[in-house]
Amino acid sequence: MTARLLLDTNVIVYPHDPSEPEKQRAAALLVERIHRSGVGCISTQVLSEFYSVMTTKLRPRIPQAAALASLERHANLWRVFPVTTEVILEAAHASVRFGIHFWNAQLWAVAHVNQLGYIVSEDMQHGVEIGGVRILSPFRHDWRMEDLVR
Repeated sequence: MTARLLLDTNVIVYPHDPSEPEKQRAAALLVERIHRSGVGCISTQVLSEFYSVMTTKLRPRIPQAAALASLERHANLWRVFPVTTEVILEAAHASVRFGIHFWNAQLWAVAHVNQLGYIVSEDMQHGVEIGGVRILSPFRHDWRMEDLVR
């Protein structure tokens, strides 16, 4: 597995979310550190969810033009892995095999199919390893990015 960090949607949304000031600050710092390290990546699923969350769920809602600008920035900032038919089928199998919610399984499948070592997500259990992919919470302080990407 490659020591790449696949970022979940929540990790790149929190820097824009004023309703959670502590998570907003922590996520902004983490995203910046991961970007500077050159090991961060996202999926097309994350890009889609990012735009949807930014324009429909955040309060105050982000105007579409600003959300689009952020979407384009993220699309150009990270290496983006596609959600392919292989990924979708692998996700469905993982959902059954591991009991993972399908959308989380799809994120896992992107990492698994592309041999990425880690997923940074608040939505899955920190520290768990599933099929060679380790889950890391962006808000836990018992892991250091530097230890993962040497």
